[in-house]
Amino acid sequence: MAPGAPEVRQVKGVPLAAKLAAVISLIVAVFMVGFGFALVGFVEETVLGEMQQAAVDAARTAAQADMDAWTPHFGTVDQGLSAGEIQAKVDAMSPYDFRLYDNDETRKAQIAWNRQRFVRFLGPGTRLVAVELFRWVGGQRTSLVGASYIDEEGRTPETSFAPARGLAPRTVGRGSAQEGFLYIGRDNWHVIRGSYPILDGDGEQEGEIAVHLRADAIDEATDGFVTKVAYAGMIFVLLGAALSFLLGRRITRPLRLLQDDIRAVAAGDLDHHTRPRSTDEIGQLARTFDHMTRSLAEARDLERSAAASRRELAVAAEVTGSLFPRELPAVPGWGCAGLHDTSGKPGGSTYDVLRMPDGKLGLLLAEASGSGVPAALVIAMTRSTLRVVAEHETDPGTILREVNAWISEDLRQGMYVTALLVVVDPETGRAEVANAGHPPLLHKHAGIDGIETVLSEGIALGFDEGPVFDQTLKVAETVIEPGDKILLSSSGVVSLPGGGDVLGEARFVNLVKREAERDVDTMMKRVGATLRKFHGAESLGPDVTLLTLEREA
Repeated sequence: MAPGAPEVRQVKGVPLAAKLAAVISLIVAVFMVGFGFALVGFVEETVLGEMQQAAVDAARTAAQADMDAWTPHFGTVDQGLSAGEIQAKVDAMSPYDFRLYDNDETRKAQIAWNRQRFVRFLGPGTRLVAVELFRWVGGQRTSLVGASYIDEEGRTPETSFAPARGLAPRTVGRGSAQEGFLYIGRDNWHVIRGSYPILDGDGEQEGEIAVHLRADAIDEATDGFVTKVAYAGMIFVLLGAALSFLLGRRITRPLRLLQDDIRAVAAGDLDHHTRPRSTDEIGQLARTFDHMTRSLAEARDLERSAAASRRELAVAAEVTGSLFPRELPAVPGWGCAGLHDTSGKPGGSTYDVLRMPDGKLGLLLAEASGSGVPAALVIAMTRSTLRVVAEHETDPGTILREVNAWISEDLRQGMYVTALLVVVDPETGRAEVANAGHPPLLHKHAGIDGIETVLSEGIALGFDEGPVFDQTLKVAETVIEPGDKILLSSSGVVSLPGGGDVLGEARFVNLVKREAERDVDTMMKRVGATLRKFHGAESLGPDVTLLTLEREA
């Protein structure tokens, strides 16, 4: 990179289609997660409800099977007494009664039958973990009358039940169900505890059957369902990503084409055109960008034209500057000074002081119609032609006639040049004045209050190729005495604007009369300062040109 050059950084980003695919995939994933959680919860609640119903149904079945245990026939089997109550009953017996009680085969058979009745609920293929029979007294659960636990046949281990998540039992018909954990010795089981009341012949509750159903089905259902939902979610996410990527590519295709157009324009090809490929916002953007490109192309063309115009103006300004002599000739006994704008703008006026045959001086002030470059070129051609003619001719009328004949053929219609040519004999002070449509010569006589206007007839150069111009041009004479001054001026002086008005001929003549008592250099400086003050600007413009000649006293 060159020193001082701006740093260019490559900025790489993720394509819009990929961003769209990622966003849609994320939305689908979030939706699937939320939907999966909701669905898993629904499935879990459904399975739980079904298992609670199944547990209560199992308890109701067990309660119906045990109805005989609460009939009067059950009286031969200790009447459902607890172990402590049976011990108290035994303690109260005599030895003879105890032997009868202990050897009662019917009692023993019913005890064995009741024990097997519990065990058969836990047979092969069942989900039951435990069956418990409780006694109810006074509307409350009391002692455990009988129980059977999985893998614990023939004995009653230490057990406890803990509800899951602190949930209260759910009423299902006349029974109830509750999810929890059943601890059997060192083992624990995730179970659904279903209970159902045992009624006597009068319909009063005297007991309760509780069955504990394994809740593996809940975990199996939810685990399998979660897996299925996860797979379905992955499939939806992948399909969503693929479809959104393809859709994003299709949507962003006009943007990519517009990006190519922008690169082409950024590379400098302002003639490149952007074709709108849709009628939506992207199409509107493409049309706007194409309009902007056309505007930039027009601005570039205007800038080129302006640059060419600036170059032309610079050349014209150089031409205009070359129209004025760098220094005026020094003639003993005479003083000469000029005033012209040095702002560099092209103009159509010039002055010159010519060394002519026989030692005469030619004072020229010419002004072309129009302004700018054309006027500067015309006045340059006129000045050059006049200089050539003045090398062998001293009569101002003859000089202007020859110049008119030369330039009339080259001037386009509507172009003309006004000129004031004064030929002065330095020895005698005799001056011949030829005026081709120009403002008249001003003559300030020494010691006389007032200014003489030296009138001479003639039309502007270029109006006519010969006959009319030659006939109308008349040469006037005047004598420049010691202390006198003559002044040649352009037409732009009297029309100089300032303060909402123009200078005018009367103000200009009074200004010249007031400053004419000074030497020519001081006079030109003071006249220029006064004109600038009136105009309200440092530059008087290319149309203000003055040339003065003084014969020293």
